[in-house]
Amino acid sequence: MAYASAKRLSISDTDTAAGDDGPGIVQINLRLSEAFLEDIDTTWKEQGFNSQSEFRRYAARDG
Repeated sequence: MAYASAKRLSISDTDTAAGDDGPGIVQINLRLSEAFLEDIDTTWKEQGFNSQSEFRRYAARDG
């Protein structure tokens, strides 16, 4: 799948700034090439996800 080749993943050890996701949730930042991001956009839409964020969360759990 398209999400298997992410180049860099960094994880913050603090909760998200908004705090809307509840305790234990961390914010992550990804650096991706434009081509890879386009693949992700195509994939999440084709797979029926409601948003790119929903797809990324699913991909991270599925990994």
